[in-house]
Amino acid sequence: MIAPNYNKLCVEAERHYFDFLRDEAEQPVPGEVIDHIMGCHHCREQMSQLEAMLAECKEHPQIQMAQRQMATAAILKLHFSFVGKHVNCADARPFLPNLLEPTMQIRMPTPITAHIDNCDQCKEDSKKLQNLGLSHKQLITLSQLFADELDADETDCTAAREAISAVVAMAFGRTDAKTLRHLSLCPKCRQELYKFRQTILEQTKILHSKNETQKSIFPCSSVGAGDVFDYCIPYGIDPTSDEYAKFRKSLTTHIVCCDECLDKIQQLHKTIYTIAERPESGVVTVFHIDTTAKVETESLYAGFPVRVEMANLGSQEQPHLEEYEKVVKLKPASKNLRPLLKIALPAAALIMLGVGLFFNVHTAKGIAIEQIYRAIDMVKNIHISTSAPDRQESAQEVWVSRSSEIYIIKTKNEFTLWNAFERVKKNKDLGTGAIKQTSLSSDNLVALRNMIYGSIGIMPFDKSSDIPPDAIWSEITDFDHSTGVDNMKVYELRWTEKTLRGLTSHRIWRVFTDASTNLPHKIQWLKQSESAPQPVLESTMIIEYPGDEEIVAKTEAMSF
Repeated sequence: MIAPNYNKLCVEAERHYFDFLRDEAEQPVPGEVIDHIMGCHHCREQMSQLEAMLAECKEHPQIQMAQRQMATAAILKLHFSFVGKHVNCADARPFLPNLLEPTMQIRMPTPITAHIDNCDQCKEDSKKLQNLGLSHKQLITLSQLFADELDADETDCTAAREAISAVVAMAFGRTDAKTLRHLSLCPKCRQELYKFRQTILEQTKILHSKNETQKSIFPCSSVGAGDVFDYCIPYGIDPTSDEYAKFRKSLTTHIVCCDECLDKIQQLHKTIYTIAERPESGVVTVFHIDTTAKVETESLYAGFPVRVEMANLGSQEQPHLEEYEKVVKLKPASKNLRPLLKIALPAAALIMLGVGLFFNVHTAKGIAIEQIYRAIDMVKNIHISTSAPDRQESAQEVWVSRSSEIYIIKTKNEFTLWNAFERVKKNKDLGTGAIKQTSLSSDNLVALRNMIYGSIGIMPFDKSSDIPPDAIWSEITDFDHSTGVDNMKVYELRWTEKTLRGLTSHRIWRVFTDASTNLPHKIQWLKQSESAPQPVLESTMIIEYPGDEEIVAKTEAMSF
């Protein structure tokens, strides 16, 4: 995983985490690594998480899993709004991308998953989407695309047809957000778009066949569906606020004249819209919550109080065919889903983040920590300055831009920039000015995007479901609120953990939040041992939320 390193030994230490925790390691841990781990906040946090994971595997894994399943069911209101209703492919389709989120590990049946379980075509659609390897942001866009549709007063295709050449040329600045949305949703217009691009593709192939000696040094083989997604599915893009278009020029300049990359766009177009336009499979499911249901142990739903009815249009044994045919012919529920999805799906990664709160924090104020997770997930840009208690200057600064998928770290000696879109990592030595650039592997790219769209090291746990059962969440009213932010609230999360040497340690995560936005502006990490009467401050984070123009300026100032 790509993560900020507080010291070069962090990388070496990661290899020894497991051995360090074992009573009998196959190889002794080097002394310098032990010293580093004991003195490094980052490594201790990683070790603590690993230790907790190992303990969870040993103690009551079934109970832990059942709790997460029950909490997930409580949160997935969109899924369970279909209880007792007919669910067909059009109903399930908007949820397919959402279910591919790594955080959406649903292990209990819902009305939506029940349909997918029984519909081979929906399962096949899900596999096709999974194979695309799309990012968190792209999966959200796709869910919204599948749920959206044009209104009756949006059927004028004139402006959209006129913009097709600009869209194929990837010159979105020559069009507008409304037109791009129309081209993404109108079956006739997007078919015309596909045909026009296919003509350009054929012409490009002919041109390249006549100039075989002119070979591009661009790594076409590394261009994936995620890289060309926006140019194939321009849904949700607003050219007037696309300040990061210049970051994409290196790619678009190549793609518009590359037959191999244009072909990838066409293949992606066919994959996405074949799914979007696929007719009903004939499978309709009805999900009932029934505590008296007797489910065979071999069933998918064994152990759950549910009953799933299934109808298949092709079945000769269908007893209520006329009623079923009326159900299939009903207009898809996209209109009803659209407003819900636009609110819920951008927080797809949060569905599991709030899980633990149902079991770990039982006070009325406990919901505040979930709101902080949610608030962080929704921001576009973040700047974090971390300092030790005995030092005035920052030991490390981090800038994260989700709109451009950029992650920047500044330490005393160097700048490091990760660019998910360009698939590169750049290091700049602040002393010599020397720059080193390396390409990101597919695994590193996935890890980087998880970092960018995660809690970015601000929160005490990656997911609120990881909060220990004995954790205490409370508001602190008698504290200095001077942070320069009006309407500030201070909260603390306290929990107990075992140290690497078996001693009990009390951890404190203190957060200063803006009550109007739930965004943290200062965070203090504290630790208290059994022998110490007062907690000890380990580090402080100052958090800001810069605009896009500040991120652009910071990137340019790095002079890569």
